[in-house]
Amino acid sequence: MTNASTNADPPILRGGATCNQPLSATQYFRKCVKTFGVLKVRTMKKFSSPAAHILFFGPNYSDYVPRLLEGIVRFQNERGGYKFSATLLGSEDYLEDFSYPPPWLNQGYSGVITYAGAEAGIVQWLTSGKIPIVNASADLPSKEVPSVHLGDAAFVKFALKHLLKTGVKSIMYTGDSRSSAVHFRDKLMKEELKNRPQHFYQTFHTLEYANHLDGKQVFDSEPELAKRILEAEKPLAISCANDFTAMCICQLCLTLGLRIPDEVTVLGVEDSAIARFHSPTISSIRLPGELIGYEAMKTLDRILHGADPPQTAVLVSPTTIVQRQSTMRTTQQSTDDLSRAIALIKDSACQGLKVAELVQLLHVSRKTLERRFQKEVGRSPGDEIRRIRFEKAKELLASSSLSISQVSQLTGFNRVSTFSAFFRQQAGCSPREYRRENQSVLIER
Repeated sequence: MTNASTNADPPILRGGATCNQPLSATQYFRKCVKTFGVLKVRTMKKFSSPAAHILFFGPNYSDYVPRLLEGIVRFQNERGGYKFSATLLGSEDYLEDFSYPPPWLNQGYSGVITYAGAEAGIVQWLTSGKIPIVNASADLPSKEVPSVHLGDAAFVKFALKHLLKTGVKSIMYTGDSRSSAVHFRDKLMKEELKNRPQHFYQTFHTLEYANHLDGKQVFDSEPELAKRILEAEKPLAISCANDFTAMCICQLCLTLGLRIPDEVTVLGVEDSAIARFHSPTISSIRLPGELIGYEAMKTLDRILHGADPPQTAVLVSPTTIVQRQSTMRTTQQSTDDLSRAIALIKDSACQGLKVAELVQLLHVSRKTLERRFQKEVGRSPGDEIRRIRFEKAKELLASSSLSISQVSQLTGFNRVSTFSAFFRQQAGCSPREYRRENQSVLIER
């Protein structure tokens, strides 16, 4: 297969020759069988003629992997000619033991797409399978294994542009010391910042991946990191190798009593579930996983058609930063919190919402929220909650035949007596008196 001319596609790989319709992601990865800790995902589609069989080999614990698979499937939908299997391993199994042969050795596969790091011996192990292979990770800079990944230079410029806009005085980059991409990006950041003497730059490369559950665990395992963060000139920006590292940094900063983002801004990479659901939510560079998966399959397709493997990595640039609480400095955060507060009050005031609950939902102090609310709205959050309740009560009393008890419940009061006292204080009359006067006006109209 690899001896074919680059000007003539082998019939077996020609898109229209092997199946009548492009295959969707659902068709390719619909059956999952878990055996001996290995998740094997196989296509259920029957091909009308033999097709080149591609294996995806990677971890099952990364939000990034499904995006890679989507890109691979998009290539298939456009070109056709392949069938796929995926072997996904858990963190305890993935690329930890190279004593066994690669799972694609002598298994009838035509090629492999993998997501591999720079573990010792990994290149020899990957290439011992004796079939074309493409890596979709930036952690394996090797000419022997063609790779498609995020461009480091573009990544660094993208991250720094975002962080410098937040007005920080010092910048730190941190990540797992075992990652070659971490060290390379650190070098590029130093180069980018050498003409900015006003921004002090430092790195910390010993943060190991571990099951840190809280900031104290991070502090205990990384005391030097904690010291550097405390001593750094504020506001400090910390660019992290991934969202997991960013979560650890956020936990550590909160344990140290540092305010995010006023004193420390934190930026992650991947836009994973951790970034979206951590409190505070974490700003993150979204990896173009689908595009990387597509380009990886495109590269493998060319090799299978006889082209020489690329001697340099195929680089993909980042395009999106999802900005969240961890990099929204005071002005942005104030606007964002105020908008959320107004929306929450509008939606929940008549369900019994209290200011204390509002503060908890927004992760701000009561004093800060009340100051912002008074400045922008002209009244306190409590006054706004009462206003919404009062307006709803007037509407229900004037335009419905609901009992006073029902109106009180629909406006967030558990007791009619409490509702009546509240209404009298606001309107200067009882709910019944208001209803008599205003319903008669409605009828006369």
